[in-house]
Amino acid sequence: MTAPHSDPTEPQSTGRADTAPQEGPRHSTPRDSTRPTGGSAPPGAAEPVRPSGPSWPTVALGIVCIVVAGMALTYQLIDITVDWSIATPVAVVGAGALLVLLGLVGLLGGRSEDGTR
Repeated sequence: MTAPHSDPTEPQSTGRADTAPQEGPRHSTPRDSTRPTGGSAPPGAAEPVRPSGPSWPTVALGIVCIVVAGMALTYQLIDITVDWSIATPVAVVGAGALLVLLGLVGLLGGRSEDGTR
């Protein structure tokens, strides 16, 4: 009995070690005769374009991390007091303004005809 999703061209296993050869003709042709035999890609598929240069979101995240680390180091090494009731809203508004600025740069940056920047 065959499994519901098994390939009918593959030999069936009966659960015991049979050493007798399988009966029936063996074909040396590939199963998918529509596949091109050369090493090239199909004519409709284009080679993916790899981006060149740095990833700007990663660079921006690195800069933000360096700024936060510098502020934490300054806070620990210099004896200053921070009024968090003022610093927190200023930080949130500053982050929102930065996001709006980055969104505008993304919208106004546009894309070229071939889909790259």
